[in-house]
Amino acid sequence: MATPRLSTSYSYASTSYQNGYTTSTSQPPYGPRPSTSRPGTARPSSRRSRAGSAIGGGESQQIICAVTEGRGITPTVGLAFVNISTGEAVLSQICDNQFYARTLNKLQVFEPTEILIVSTAAPPHEPSKMYRVVEENIIGARMVAVDRKYWSETTGLEFLQQLAFSRDLDALRVAIGGNYFATCLKLFHDVEKLLTNLIIIPTQPDIRYLEQSVNHILMLKGFVEMTPRIFEILGGARSELLVTIRENCCHENSDATISMIKEVINEDVTFQKTPLDLRNQRIYAAGISGLLDVARQTFKEATADVHQHVSTVNQEYQMQTETCFDNNRRYYLRVIESDFEGRGLPDILINRYRKKGFIECQTIDLVKLNQRLEDAHEEVICMSDKTVQDLLDNIRGEIPSLFKVCESIALLDMIAAFAHLATNSGYTKPEIGDAIAIERGRHPVKEKDRKGKSNGFIPNDVYASDQTRFQIITGCNMSGKSTYIRSVALLSVMAQVGSFVPAEFATFRIIRQLFARVSVDDSIEANVSTFASEMRETAFILRNVDTHSLVIIDELGRGTSTRDGLAIALSIAEALVQSRALIWFVTHFRELGRFSSPFDYSNSFLVAQILDKRPGVVNYHLGVDMSIPNTMTMTYKIQDKPVEETHYGLALARLVELPPKVLEVAETVSKTLDEQVERKKRGSKARAIASRRKLVMNLKEQLTQALDCPMDDRALLGWLRKLQGVFVVRMEEIENTEDHSSDDDDEEGEEEVEEEGEGRGGSDNFADQEETGEDEHRSSNGTPPAHS
Repeated sequence: MATPRLSTSYSYASTSYQNGYTTSTSQPPYGPRPSTSRPGTARPSSRRSRAGSAIGGGESQQIICAVTEGRGITPTVGLAFVNISTGEAVLSQICDNQFYARTLNKLQVFEPTEILIVSTAAPPHEPSKMYRVVEENIIGARMVAVDRKYWSETTGLEFLQQLAFSRDLDALRVAIGGNYFATCLKLFHDVEKLLTNLIIIPTQPDIRYLEQSVNHILMLKGFVEMTPRIFEILGGARSELLVTIRENCCHENSDATISMIKEVINEDVTFQKTPLDLRNQRIYAAGISGLLDVARQTFKEATADVHQHVSTVNQEYQMQTETCFDNNRRYYLRVIESDFEGRGLPDILINRYRKKGFIECQTIDLVKLNQRLEDAHEEVICMSDKTVQDLLDNIRGEIPSLFKVCESIALLDMIAAFAHLATNSGYTKPEIGDAIAIERGRHPVKEKDRKGKSNGFIPNDVYASDQTRFQIITGCNMSGKSTYIRSVALLSVMAQVGSFVPAEFATFRIIRQLFARVSVDDSIEANVSTFASEMRETAFILRNVDTHSLVIIDELGRGTSTRDGLAIALSIAEALVQSRALIWFVTHFRELGRFSSPFDYSNSFLVAQILDKRPGVVNYHLGVDMSIPNTMTMTYKIQDKPVEETHYGLALARLVELPPKVLEVAETVSKTLDEQVERKKRGSKARAIASRRKLVMNLKEQLTQALDCPMDDRALLGWLRKLQGVFVVRMEEIENTEDHSSDDDDEEGEEEVEEEGEGRGGSDNFADQEETGEDEHRSSNGTPPAHS
C-alpha cells in the first residue's frame, strides 16, 4: 500500500541526461501553476504535436506511463514515462491536490498512449478516485491494469542500475533519493531478531561470532537510516494510532545510534544479501589503520589472483567456466556438462559435482587461493573486532528505544498489510454487535488456493446468537465441515484485531477466549493416544469456557469405541450447551442431534431428551449431491437441517476405486446390518405391543379378582392405589424400553420377553400385590367390601 509522503514543494520539472533518463526536481512548472479547482472534463480541441514533448517528437512515437499514488491529506503521485521509440525515460513524483490537477497537467504534457495503473485501483475492483479522474480527462490513452507485484521500489532501482549509463548513476541516485512512489513502495530486515542477537554475548566468541557482529551492525545501519523516513512519511497522519507510530519513529530514538555507527562504519558500506558481496562488505566495514590496510590489500590481491587463475584455466583447456561462490566451498567453478560430450573433463578439475546439467568443481590452485582469502578475511575481522565490539557495547544502551521503533514499524506493517487485503481481495469492513452474522463468508487462506479453478471457493452464511449458540455440523467426509468452522474462528479473530474480512457483510460479537479442538494427533513421546489427547484438550475447554468464549470442536470421541464415544460426546455437548458460549460442534454422530444425555437418573425410569429441542441448539449439515449414479458432488453449502441417512462412506469408497470384491462385501455387510436394524425396530414394537397387552390383561384379571374379594373398604382402597402405581410405572418402562431397544441385542430382547412371562399366572408383579391384599383381608373384620 502506498504511504503518503508530504512535501512543501508543489512544482516540478524534468531534468534530462544524455542517456535519456529524466528525473523530477523542484523547478518552475510547465506553464502557470494549476488552480485548486477541479479541471474540466473536456480535452483541448486540438492535440499538440508530440514533437515538442519532453522526451522526443514524432506523431508515431509510443509513450507508456506508469502511475501510482499514496493516500493522505494530499496524495503523492509517482509517474514513470518511457518513450518506446527513442528509449528515453522520465521519473516524476508530485505532491498533488485532491483533484489531481498537477498529475493531469503532467499527463497532458507527455500525452502517453498507454497508462499503467495498479490492478487493485482499477475495474473489476472499485476504481480509485485517481483512476476515475485520469480516465475522464486523458482522452485517447488506454488504461491498463497491472498486478501489484510489479510495483516494487527494489526492482525499480535495479532497473536503473542495469540500464542507466554508469556516469549518470550518481546523479540519478541523488535525484530520486526519497522519491518512493516514482520507484515504488523498500523492505526492512527482521529487526526484532536482529536486536535480540545484539544483546546476546557468547562466553567464548569465535570467528563466526565476529563475522556475524559485523553483519548485524550493517543490518542495524540500514534500519536506523530508514527510521527517520518513516517519521517524514507519516507527517500528515491524523489517526491516533499512526500519530503514535510516528512519534516513536522520531529522530531522537535513532540519531544517537546513527552517530555512533557513522564514527566507526564506513558510510558507503551496506548490508548485502549474497555471500560474496557480504564478505567483501565486511572487509571494508570498520576501522582505518596501517595494519588493516595491509590485510585488505592481501585480500584484494588474492581475489585478483582467483580471477586470473580462472582465466588461465579457460584459455589452457579451452573451457568456458563460470566463477561462483558460497559459504561452504568459497570460490568454485561451474561448467555446462554438454560442453564435454565426446571428451573427458580435464584432470585439473577436482571436487566434481553434477547438478542439473552443470558440473561444479574446483582446482588445487583455487583451493589454495580460497584458503589465502579466508586467512586474509579472518585477519581483517580479528583486527577490527575491538572497534566493532566497543560499538556494540555503546549500541546496547539504545536497545530499548530501538525496540520501541521496531514494534511501531511492525504495527505499521500490519496495518499496511490489512489495507492491502482490504483493497486487493474484496474484503469488507466488519461491524461489532451482539451476534455473529456473516453473509457469503470465505476462508481467507483456502480461497487463495481455489482462485482460478473452475470450482472456486464457495462462500457460506453464518448466524449465531444466544438462541442459536450451539450449532451441530454434520456431513460426509470432505464436505467442508472443518473449513466451515475454522473460517468462522479466523474471521472472528481478523475482525477483532482490526482487519477487514472476506465476506459480503459481517457482524461479530466480542469474544475474550477462543478454544479449538481440531487436531487428531497422538503424542508417542508423551505416551498419549489420540483419545487421551482429545480428552485433555476438552477438559481444558470445559474448565475455562464461559459466555464470552467461542469454541470450535472438530469431531470428538473418535479415538474410542462407538458407544463410549457417543456417550462422551453427548455429555460434553450437554456441558457446553449450559456454558452459553458460541459453539460449533462437528460430528459424525447423527444421534447427537437427538439425545441431550444418555439418561436422566432423577426418575426411576429412563428419559430421552431431545437435544435439538433444547434452547440454543440447532442442526446444520453440508450437503452432497448424489443424484448421478457413482458420483459424489460436494455442494459445500450449509443447510438448515441434520444430515440424512445416506451411505456416504460406501459412495466415497467406490469413487477411489477399491477392488470390486471389497466393495461387494462391504455393500453386503451394510445391507445386512440395515436389515437387522429394521427387524430389531419391528421386533421392538411387537414386543412392546405384546407387553402392553399382557399388562392390560393382568390388570383386568386383578380387578375381576378384587370384585369378589372380601376386603374392607380401607384395605381395598390401599390395594387399588398400589395396583395403579405399579401399572403406571410398568407401562412407562415398556414405552421407554421401546425407544432404547435399537441399542440392545436380539437375544437380550428375547430374554426380556421371557422375563415378562414369568410369575404366577403370568401376572408380573400383581400376584405379589394380590398376596399382600389377602394378608390385609385376613387381618380385617371380614366385612365384604362395597362395590363401585
